[in-house]
Amino acid sequence: MAIMGLRYLSSAHEISLDEFAAQNGIDAITKNQIEKFADDYVNRMGKIQPLIDDPDIEDITVLPENYVYIYHRSMGSMRTNIFFTEYEAGRFARHLAQRSGKTLSVYNPIVDISQGNLRINIVHHDVSRPTISIRKLRSNPFNPVNLIGNGTASADVMAYLWEAIQARLNILITGSTASGKTTLLNAIAMFIDPLLNVVLVEDTHELSLPGKNIFYMQPRPGVSGLSIRDLLDVITYRNPDYLIAGEIRGPDIDAFFNYLASGRKGMTTVHSGGPASLMRRLRSPPNSIPDSSLMNVDIIVEMRNDMKRYIGKVSEVRMDDGLLLNNVYEYNDGAYEMSGISYIVKKIADIRGIPEAYIEDRIRKKRDFLANLNSTMGSEEFLLSVSRFSADEGEGQES
Repeated sequence: MAIMGLRYLSSAHEISLDEFAAQNGIDAITKNQIEKFADDYVNRMGKIQPLIDDPDIEDITVLPENYVYIYHRSMGSMRTNIFFTEYEAGRFARHLAQRSGKTLSVYNPIVDISQGNLRINIVHHDVSRPTISIRKLRSNPFNPVNLIGNGTASADVMAYLWEAIQARLNILITGSTASGKTTLLNAIAMFIDPLLNVVLVEDTHELSLPGKNIFYMQPRPGVSGLSIRDLLDVITYRNPDYLIAGEIRGPDIDAFFNYLASGRKGMTTVHSGGPASLMRRLRSPPNSIPDSSLMNVDIIVEMRNDMKRYIGKVSEVRMDDGLLLNNVYEYNDGAYEMSGISYIVKKIADIRGIPEAYIEDRIRKKRDFLANLNSTMGSEEFLLSVSRFSADEGEGQES
């Protein structure tokens, strides 16, 4: 039926559906199916529209001569019963590109598309065999208590990160593809004081931070003066309280660390297998980031995806006869183990000139507060609750 639908679409500018049905001996039921397919294809997402409509499906992969694969929020990676022929996949990829005003060809083999809450990436291996990856963004993004409720993190870990963000420490979130790095970044960025001046830099707009004082900037790779490196030079003069970079890779890594080396504060995501492998990668060519720059990172959070997404490790970066990692929290056998030593607590106490015990007490209060919130609450309600808690406790951005 899909092939017949595509045949009709190729001639729809010349003949009506009634004429097409009569010419091809199509019955009324099939005609209605073709009409629905054509509407879905032109105005929606064709035969994968049911996957788009399912709120529990986060990622969709379309491959030529293969079934469509998805990532389901509760069941993980799955194969569907939807099949794309080589012809269908190629036609669908070109249609998505053209509908967004872009061209897909051997000369322009990679196309990124933002369509509503969808982030679509098309890789054109050759003329007829593209790969289509679709990421669905939540209209109401996960907040920290949602992630506590679904097992991504514990209240202890979230309270620790909250205190670190309140002290404006530098945080890297790392992990493999589709491990939930951006989801966590969006959630913990909700802890930023709404009065702070924040700059958000993203290639593709994915983060949603309502109620924050945010200046958005979007780099344009290949356009002179609009790379992330160029934008960071502009941002330096703006002097924000916090920089959030959606993701850094390639030459952006060096630019981000140069930004931190100037004494400014930021958080971002970067691909790697974990804190230790990230440090090795950053030290090695082509990045070759020196330890003197790496020591500006305070915390590395590792995201994992083992059928479910969760924080696997929280590591503190410190310098003591070389760069060392202290795994202050590590997930093991269904629970988080604490190292018992936190150099970040000491650092925050030193910054504020108060005893470490006071910082530890603040983290405990935050933990209890988060643990007692409704894990299904929306982001607006969460932000209001955080605001009330901070006012009651007399807290703010004190660094």
